[in-house]
Amino acid sequence: MSSSRQSTRTKLPEVKLPRIPSGSRAPAGWGQVNIGTRTRGHPMAGGLKRPEPAGDPPDWWTGTRPEWAVYWGLQKNGLQDGLDFTYQARLPGVGAGYYSQVDFLVDTYSIGIEVQGKFWHYGQGQQKIATDLFREQLFAGQGIKIVFIDEQDALEDPTYFVREALEGEDHSHVKNTGKAQ
Repeated sequence: MSSSRQSTRTKLPEVKLPRIPSGSRAPAGWGQVNIGTRTRGHPMAGGLKRPEPAGDPPDWWTGTRPEWAVYWGLQKNGLQDGLDFTYQARLPGVGAGYYSQVDFLVDTYSIGIEVQGKFWHYGQGQQKIATDLFREQLFAGQGIKIVFIDEQDALEDPTYFVREALEGEDHSHVKNTGKAQ
């Protein structure tokens, strides 16, 4: 039994669509490289971000940006590098090694300032924080009070947090909670 099937499809005639003389069929911006995007929020709000008071570190600065802010804050509080404070001071006889280093040593105040960076201090977990607190005790044995300044505090208001550090006030997250951020 063979059945022959015939197609029920009908062939439609070819129809050419008329070309619209008004211009390109492509949407606006199609095929262009420079397509502008708008950031979220009000277009003029981009300039409202609060600038860091210390600004950009100079080319000769070898430390981190938060350390630069503390350096700048020490100067704004009337202290001079090499005379009143030392950056990356090495103290012999502190700790298990030959020496230990503190970010800033202010001899006249017997204060050491450590900048607590998000990555190098808080980001390394509780063990790193425990090490920082242990080093604080070792420095205390040498008559030097260590004050921690959090990275964000140093960048936002270095003069205030340095002035507080010189008075022995510690506003850091690790000293006030004992935990990483």
